[in-house]
Amino acid sequence: MKVWVWGVIVTLAAASFLCFGASAEQAGVDYSTLPEQYVALEECIPETLACILPDGLFSRDTDEVRGAFAQMTSFSGLLGLVLQVYRLQCGQSGGLLASICGLILLCGLMRSVGKAQSLPWASLAPRLCLFGAVSAAGYAAVDSMVAYFTSLRTLMGGIMPLMSALYIMGGNVTRATVGNATLSVGLNVCGSVCASIAPPLFGSCMAMALPGILESGVDLSKISAFLKKTYTTVLGVLTFLLSICLSAQSLLASRADSLAMRSGRYAIGQMIPVVGGALSGSLDTLAAGVGMLRGLAGGCGVILLFLTCLPVLLQMLALRTLLDLGAMLAHLLGCAPESAVLSEASSLFGYMAAAVAMCTAVFIIAVGAFAASAAAWVA
Repeated sequence: MKVWVWGVIVTLAAASFLCFGASAEQAGVDYSTLPEQYVALEECIPETLACILPDGLFSRDTDEVRGAFAQMTSFSGLLGLVLQVYRLQCGQSGGLLASICGLILLCGLMRSVGKAQSLPWASLAPRLCLFGAVSAAGYAAVDSMVAYFTSLRTLMGGIMPLMSALYIMGGNVTRATVGNATLSVGLNVCGSVCASIAPPLFGSCMAMALPGILESGVDLSKISAFLKKTYTTVLGVLTFLLSICLSAQSLLASRADSLAMRSGRYAIGQMIPVVGGALSGSLDTLAAGVGMLRGLAGGCGVILLFLTCLPVLLQMLALRTLLDLGAMLAHLLGCAPESAVLSEASSLFGYMAAAVAMCTAVFIIAVGAFAASAAAWVA
């Protein structure tokens, strides 16, 4: 009986060793190949962004991806991408600046004529034209902001399956489930707060600036300032809570996965010492390969999130700069109502740019944490 029992144990140990050796060898081959979910990311980014990215970035071959990533993240490569995005998104800024400056000069001229001829409403028409030009440019920027959050959902919808695949490859099953659920909730919250509230917020603030155009003594800027601060405060609190949830749940899930993997590793090592030692070395090699894949995929995900956010961010900051320049010109010409409207719109786009940056930062941090994470048996 004892001979039979030892024979079964030796047979099982040999079979386990051979099977794990084969799987480890196959896993070693997979170190040079990214999952299919990574290649699918190319379909999740805007077409205007895909055409300026380096070739080979969405290949499954890690060497090609590493070369494209190095080219893209160099100073000259990243600066070139930023300039291309700016040219595509903000190429018409000069025309808007010329329109604003021309209308301001016309307002100043008509105001002077009105004072000389006792016609206080002489500058009303150019003032309304200026208000309409600013509103049209503003609504175009708000539409870009709404479209950005749609693109963000699409991109994160491609990144989350990739994160799950690489988490599971490294034994982080619990973290894959919990992390994706929290990110999905965060996407819905950010999309609801930022994308849904931004158009009515912009319309309300511009409507409160309109009485100042019609009558210089009316000032509703305190109300619009309260709305803008409330908007950014609520968004800041939500992103802060989302960051806490991601950090706490990811930490707890990673420790749970690590405990499960280490317990199994210890049990195998105690029951079958020879197989346990071979298993330990193979797991360390596998962990290094998984860490490399996570770092490469996560680094590319961070850059893609940044480049997806960049167009709308540059558009809002460029528009804010143009409005500030127009407000200074109006102030120099003594056009107080026009200066107030331009300053109000400039402040509004500053708040919206901050909202976009806050929401994007949360997901960049989440993807960055994924890239830096270790496999469950070494966490």
